[in-house]
Amino acid sequence: MRAALLLAACVVLAGCRSAVPDAAPPRVTTTPALPVASSTIRVPLAVPLDQVQAALERRVPRRLWTIDEPRDDCIPAGRVRPLGYDIQLTPAISCRITGTVDRTRLTVEGEGQDLLIRLPVTVALGAQDIGGLLAGEASRGQAEALVRARLSVTPDWRLAARVQLTHEWSRAPRIQFLGLSFDIADRADTEIAGLLAAIERELEREFARIDLAPFVANAWARGFAVMPLGGGTPPAWLRITPQRLGVAGYHFAGRELLVDFALEARTETRLGTRPRAATATVLPPQAGAIAPAGLRLVVPVTADYAALEPLVLAELRRRAAATPGVVRFDRVQLYATTGGRLAIGVTGAMGDAAARTLWLTGMPHNAPGSTQVSLRDLALVLEGSRRRDDPLAALLLSAEMHAAMERALVGDFAAEHAAAVAGVRAALARLDTGSAALSAEIDQVSHGTIRAIGAGLFVPVQINGSGRLSVRVPQAGENP
Repeated sequence: MRAALLLAACVVLAGCRSAVPDAAPPRVTTTPALPVASSTIRVPLAVPLDQVQAALERRVPRRLWTIDEPRDDCIPAGRVRPLGYDIQLTPAISCRITGTVDRTRLTVEGEGQDLLIRLPVTVALGAQDIGGLLAGEASRGQAEALVRARLSVTPDWRLAARVQLTHEWSRAPRIQFLGLSFDIADRADTEIAGLLAAIERELEREFARIDLAPFVANAWARGFAVMPLGGGTPPAWLRITPQRLGVAGYHFAGRELLVDFALEARTETRLGTRPRAATATVLPPQAGAIAPAGLRLVVPVTADYAALEPLVLAELRRRAAATPGVVRFDRVQLYATTGGRLAIGVTGAMGDAAARTLWLTGMPHNAPGSTQVSLRDLALVLEGSRRRDDPLAALLLSAEMHAAMERALVGDFAAEHAAAVAGVRAALARLDTGSAALSAEIDQVSHGTIRAIGAGLFVPVQINGSGRLSVRVPQAGENP
């Protein structure tokens, strides 16, 4: 791993400055505080339409209207126009038109944001007393009215049907009768207009029964949660603190109404011991428009010192093998020290001399948005009265060693980054607390500035994506 070569290179970088402390650099074990982000999490609720259809089926009358009207021209007069003269051959024949318009089983479904109510209509017409000569004729026809409605969520978290309802004929109400075509659309439109008022009342009554408040209150309370973000070192926790709750919109999918609530929350990543969840507050009034900011959080990418130390030692020994018997390296120690710097302790000896430890410090660095890491501003710290003429230090700082190791000054955290993001992606796919579960998709990843912390070399990674909070609705008798 190139990260190991990065750390090994610190012992040979030219330009190291000497100092004379009495002991190793102080060890820093603090855990960094990651920035708090503002996220918008989707909280969907599915409402079946079966209840609405059943109520409309019960309450909308089957017989829509009846027809009983006399007509003077059931059979129009027969005429000819020879030489431009209008001559009537047969008189118009009167009759009485009677009939019924009934609906069959209606259906309720959705399309986009429209609630669709389909009313199949059967028209039965008859003619009586046709010219006083014929007993009667009969005919039947079919049509379909399509009623559209839109919904809204009231401030007290109830569903409401919009006042305006529209309808259209998917098949026009027209039948063939007595050799003529009878179009009853105008009469049907008049009758349907009265029927819409009844449908609207039923829609308002049924949707008002769907009280969203218990679900919304439960979602708000369950939103105050702490969820694990994988099993890294140190362990990371996602802490969610809701701020506002509103309605992002709704749409229909087949036989279900899907209401999307938008939960605006503070999302923060805590490292170390599992934090306490924030105390749940009372459900606030319904918020207005909430920007679809998506899920935003910061996760750690950490290269553990304990894993890096043997890799750095192996690289030093490989370099020392080029001159057998001249120098040996026994141990490498890595930890965070003051000022955000990295302390590197190299224990070794020249020839048969007693082993001793030389200390260096350096500042980890990466370019904005990059996983390429280097060590800058290295300082060689010599113990006691030793200076740069110390044989072990001179060997470590030799031009040959420097040239050989300088190529490894840049470390690549790509592997660590990929593993960490993959772990977070897997963790975010389903974060479950039993009563609430957060699932998220990662859309964008950006990298922060590397630093040395107590647990290892640390890079904060900003993750943007989309989140969905699924809330289990308590059953009767359960505590929410």
